[in-house]
Amino acid sequence: LPPEKICHLGIARTFQICRPFPKMSALENVLVAATFGQPRRSNPLALAERMLAEVDFPLDAAVPASSLNAAALRRLDLARGVCGPVLAGAGVIVAVRGGGRHRFQC
Repeated sequence: LPPEKICHLGIARTFQICRPFPKMSALENVLVAATFGQPRRSNPLALAERMLAEVDFPLDAAVPASSLNAAALRRLDLARGVCGPVLAGAGVIVAVRGGGRHRFQC
């Protein structure tokens, strides 16, 4: 399947190679995850902002993704991932359900 169809299905898989949309800001990248592949949400922008804060994103949310270093890219990927129901990583599984409190290891 092409990436846009996979996104609309709400499926995400990562190989620890962060591939954001480089011309979009960090917030816009997370907003894509908060908007597509999910049931209709009343305020995806608020969710995207909350997830960036939740993963302690170290920079301004308006920074272009193309200018992020490796650590910021990892946090951006986490923020994108936690917009969905479950995030599973190598050695770490983080369940995200019903807007509960999350704990991350980077």
